[in-house]
Amino acid sequence: MDRNERMRLVWKFRMLCRRSWVAKETGKHRGVITRTAESVFGALMYLTEKYGRVFPSLEGLAHLAMCCKQSAVTALADLERLGFVTRIRRLRQIKTPLGFRTEQITNAYRVHEPTSGLGLLANALFATESNSWTPSAHIVKSLNGAGVLNPESSPLHQALVRLERLFKKGAAPSGAAKGYPM
Repeated sequence: MDRNERMRLVWKFRMLCRRSWVAKETGKHRGVITRTAESVFGALMYLTEKYGRVFPSLEGLAHLAMCCKQSAVTALADLERLGFVTRIRRLRQIKTPLGFRTEQITNAYRVHEPTSGLGLLANALFATESNSWTPSAHIVKSLNGAGVLNPESSPLHQALVRLERLFKKGAAPSGAAKGYPM
């Protein structure tokens, strides 16, 4: 991932964080994306920029994000649900006297722009491209050329259109603020 791609990804994520307050629950101070998720995303981006490979332990990631281990796990699940992070399990086989035993060491993480599902919806609604940037190639392809969101044949597109209307009215469906499917 080059510098421009990283900056575009960080910009889109920050725009999502800024606009997620629209769907927040009453009495909550933050939107769908929590402070911990922002910190964990920042830590993953830091590791991506510095080393190019991202496979920290949960304790190390929590230390970088300045939160506890369980908060880092929850934030990673949120980032994975949004489509910004893909988790890859890293397994190792250890030879024992009784045969081989498989154990997991750490997870590897791939940080990328969301290309489907909830992340694509969030990109379409909240994270519009800047006037000085050209649109990301795979987002333009998936929105315009590939027919992924064809209104005639895709029930996903029809559901996204209904959800967009609700967001523009300022009212979110009952499960949208919690991240539950409708």
